[in-house]
This record gives sequence, C-alpha cells and structure tokens, in this order.
Amino acid sequence: PQASGEISISPAIFEARVLRDGRITGRKVFESDAHTVKVLPIPAPPADMPDAAWLPARDVMLSEEWSREPNEIRAGEPVTRKITISALGQIETQIPALEPPKIEGMNVYADKPELSRVFEAEGIRGVRRDQYAMIGVRGGTVDVPEVAIPWWDIEAGEWKVARLPSRTID
Repeated sequence: PQASGEISISPAIFEARVLRDGRITGRKVFESDAHTVKVLPIPAPPADMPDAAWLPARDVMLSEEWSREPNEIRAGEPVTRKITISALGQIETQIPALEPPKIEGMNVYADKPELSRVFEAEGIRGVRRDQYAMIGVRGGTVDVPEVAIPWWDIEAGEWKVARLPSRTID
C-alpha cells in the first residue's frame, strides 16, 4: 500500500471449461469474496531522528571493514572504509543510502555501492555495502562520526537503531 486507510480488493474471477469424457460439456465460473483491508499509517519516526527513512525489517545489522588499521595511516595516505548494512525482510534496493561522512581533517570519496541479497531460512536479507576512500589532509587526531540507521522492527512493533560507534583516529 502507498497510503493508509481502507483498501477494497475486488473479487477474483476464474472461468473454467468443464470436460466430461474428453468433451467440453459446459463452463463453470468461480468467484472469490471481496475483501476490505485497513492499512495503518506509518508510525512517527524517533523524536531525535525526525527524517528517518522507513525501513521495516525483522533485523538490521551494521558492520565495517577497514583496508588497514586506520591508526597506522599518515596524512596523504588513503584508507578504505566499507560499511555494510543488512536488513532481514527487505530487498537490497529498499535499504536507504548513507550520506558520505563529513570528517574534519579528511577528504572522503564515496564509491558506487554494492547491492546483493541472501536467502536465509527466515527470509530474504538485503545487503548494501558502501565504500569510502578516506585521505587525511593533516596529521593529528580525527573524529569519525557514529553511523546510525533507524529501522522499524516489524516483530516488536517499535523503532530501533542500528549503530556503528564513533571513533578517533590518530
């Protein structure tokens, strides 16, 4: 549904030809009942994240990989950070895109995301991998901000937030 409210679903009709001894002897029409479905509105996002994208799922996980230990880089040397978001009960194209982080003291360049899906016993898990090349423009301490993805837990019926904590790089 694209909007909340009542939706009327008209009956499905199926017409069949009746065969008896290999010959058509008539026709039969089958018709299902009509249905009315009440669609509830999307719950308001968390107060501290009013612009949260609607991401209903049974589980959302965030993880990160670095091409090398980030505390071992020097100014002007690149390091690659890959952030993976996986959502059980969603396809990969429904997972919201991450904005490239704004990090004082680093230039950040986003690469094209990798989208895939995994079939699990519990259902489909959409996977989105965002990759960033990060180059320090000066020596010293750099604060990499937290990554937070709000999502609607369809089993618990509440908003939750998947997080990667902030970190400081020297």
